[in-house]
Amino acid sequence: QVLNYLKASGLRFALLLNFGAPSFQQKRFVSGPDQSV
Repeated sequence: QVLNYLKASGLRFALLLNFGAPSFQQKRFVSGPDQSV
């Protein structure tokens, strides 16, 4: 869903923050022409 949001918004970077896990987690997503998932 984060990658779809980046495409739709035209933004290049996003952070996914998870406060519900036993310890705080974060992931950084970068959208680009040769993006691999």
